[in-house]
Amino acid sequence: FGGGIWIPTSQLPVPPFNGTGATVSISDSTITGNTVTTHTAIPAGQFCPFECGFANGGGIDNGGVLTLANVRVTDNVAGAGSLASGVAAGGINSHFASTLLLLRTVVSGNRVVVGPPNGRDASSGGIASSGGLTIEDSSISDNSVEFTGANAEGDQVALAGGLEVGQCAPCGIPHPTATIRNTFITGNRAVATAADVDAVPAAFAGGLIDDAPLLIERSVISGNSARTVAAGAAAADGGGMEIDGTVTIRDSLVAHNSVVAEGNGPALANGGGIANFGDLTLERTLVLANSVTAHGAAGQHPFGAPSLAIG
Repeated sequence: FGGGIWIPTSQLPVPPFNGTGATVSISDSTITGNTVTTHTAIPAGQFCPFECGFANGGGIDNGGVLTLANVRVTDNVAGAGSLASGVAAGGINSHFASTLLLLRTVVSGNRVVVGPPNGRDASSGGIASSGGLTIEDSSISDNSVEFTGANAEGDQVALAGGLEVGQCAPCGIPHPTATIRNTFITGNRAVATAADVDAVPAAFAGGLIDDAPLLIERSVISGNSARTVAAGAAAADGGGMEIDGTVTIRDSLVAHNSVVAEGNGPALANGGGIANFGDLTLERTLVLANSVTAHGAAGQHPFGAPSLAIG
């Protein structure tokens, strides 16, 4: 956890066991070029049905109450060249009992990379937050998640190139509404590739994915992409965002995002701008010039999928 900065969670004697750690403020600073990786795998059967390992928070792993003001979190990496099976948060990882506040902050050029021999799940190129989250007057740009499949076992996913807003549903803790205001989420990428014809790789949510209460105001979600290239079946959705929770988007722009699925088997692509599997409200918001492309031996029209694909 935490290639550059680690703020540990506190330890509780009863479930959920992890509580809120230290209160930290960072201002007028740069957190750049850090790496978190895994060099030893956990044998199959202990925690996973297959050999596994994890690496989270290339720049920062936050288990406390963290405020970033006028900070640049750039060019950090999680997972590259490691034995990890699951990797998250190239820039910032923030835990469920924690709080993250970004003010006038840039999160850019961070990467999550998984590949052979164990790689199965890459998520949250810029930020992963499952606790309290407020982002204002900031930029989350040009971050990426990159999954390269080595086998056909387990998940094979690249998820949330820019930002993942989640919650810990089994924890029984009410989740506060996350807010994103006056913020650019641009040029982020989720990319999945697999050479195994039995694999079904997927790339979801180039810009952001949400499964918690979220309010987005006066923001731009543009130029993000989700792309899958496979030897067999391929799936991709949510070039701009994927909604799995309850989201209101107000006075904002969702434009020029894209979804591409390319394979030699069935190809499924949805939601160039927004793939909505949740409860979405749009108010005074433009959704325009987004695109969806699928190349495969068979396919499914977006409106035939069990979601509302927008843009």
